[in-house]
Amino acid sequence: MISMKKILFFLLFTLLFTGCDITYNLSIDDYYNESVSATENNRNNLGYTFGNLTISELKDYYLKKEIPYHFNDPYMAERFERIEGVSYYDVKDLSDDKQIGLSLSAKFEDSDSFSKSNLLWRTCKNKAIVQNDDKISINVSGFKVFDEYKTLDKVTINIKSDYTLVSGNADVINKNIYTWVITRDDYSEKAIDISFKISDDLSENMQTPMFRFTICLLLFCFISLIVYLFIKIIFNKKNSF
Repeated sequence: MISMKKILFFLLFTLLFTGCDITYNLSIDDYYNESVSATENNRNNLGYTFGNLTISELKDYYLKKEIPYHFNDPYMAERFERIEGVSYYDVKDLSDDKQIGLSLSAKFEDSDSFSKSNLLWRTCKNKAIVQNDDKISINVSGFKVFDEYKTLDKVTINIKSDYTLVSGNADVINKNIYTWVITRDDYSEKAIDISFKISDDLSENMQTPMFRFTICLLLFCFISLIVYLFIKIIFNKKNSF
């Protein structure tokens, strides 16, 4: 019998695809949209077993399993049933004639909900997700998945957001996508550290001298136009007699 702790680890990241690379995507707007995918392209590795199941058999098992996306939510240990009031990952089969793979995705309503992500809790030692009226800050480190799964080579993390970047340590920035590559060589030292400004830019700009000057100038022009039209109307009336 496979222990449920090990099953959940595999279920969340499918990390037993020998030598696999994991891609994690997080999109931040009004919600936190999280997804992770893993595929094994090396056909020689497909005979690898976990307990008494092959990778292919495990993949079929996990496609049936219901996975809660909050780490502290209850789940049915050996039954493929959902519990009322619990949110579950969408699990998709990425397999074809050349590879075996799975993907998981979830949509979190706010930062508090996202901070309980099963993926974060099962794979990272340290995580801090903080959001207030002005800023979102994300700090994640201690990628323990590399300790748990000795065959994992690389985790690629992409965070996408149209919010204004305040600070960050991404390896690569491509427009509004921030990317980190975590490898077996640096996973114990590397961290994800990024923050975005989410306050209303117009509200902030209203406090600047340039904005106030522009408003005063427009107001002066508007009043001048009204005065001009008023004088013109009076002048035309006098000349009409």
